[in-house]
Amino acid sequence: YYFLDKNTKARPYLGAGINYTTFFSEKETLAGVTDLKLKDSWGAIVNAGVDIGLTDNLYLNTSVWYAKIKTKATFKLGGKEQRADVTLDPMVYFIGLGYKF
Repeated sequence: YYFLDKNTKARPYLGAGINYTTFFSEKETLAGVTDLKLKDSWGAIVNAGVDIGLTDNLYLNTSVWYAKIKTKATFKLGGKEQRADVTLDPMVYFIGLGYKF
């Protein structure tokens, strides 16, 4: 949801949605743990940011996102199959350039 008129130089916004997370190249760092795998997951995400007009077509975008990610891990510890529930809640900071056509 954008606040302020679309012709305003700086337009703050709020958003919410669903994220899909896929994991790859998982690495074990604990001695004795092998074959780590994390299941793909769906979760909620919210964001807030601001678009700042630089020219008629070019704008700077800054935002912060918060995601709630719940997944399942499988791994071997001492050769025995193990399972664990994993919860991640990252904050993602973004800055980029956009172009309006």
